[in-house]
Amino acid sequence: MRPLDDSHFDFLAHRYGNLREFPPAFTFRSNLNPYPLLQAVELLRTLNQERRRAVPEDAPLKFIPATWHPYVVDRSGRIDRRYYELCALLELRMALRAGDVWLETSRSYANPGELFDSSGPLAGLTPGGLYADTDARRRCRTG
Repeated sequence: MRPLDDSHFDFLAHRYGNLREFPPAFTFRSNLNPYPLLQAVELLRTLNQERRRAVPEDAPLKFIPATWHPYVVDRSGRIDRRYYELCALLELRMALRAGDVWLETSRSYANPGELFDSSGPLAGLTPGGLYADTDARRRCRTG
């Protein structure tokens, strides 16, 4: 049964054709292994390449939030391709923002694990932050 306040799901469903073009162009990575969301993205990439429409019954579903579940999986257990893909796209967006998923060639969505290693831009950062030194913090505030 669909929730009462679900107009945004229908809004996204009407724009499905435009939204679905972007993910196949990128290779996403994660430090979480296995990561059901990336498994779903790879499955969708394969379905697109093979020009298959139906999502298999054994498709990864663990990334789907409870609010999306009634749209993605119908009462008979069939997976709706359009909502499955829309859900994957929105979850991918949130995972990129959270740093759970990253792109190798991106500066904005780079691997967060590499930021603090010896060659990363934040190498040697102290637990107190950029201005762990009180005098440096004071100089920064006063100019």
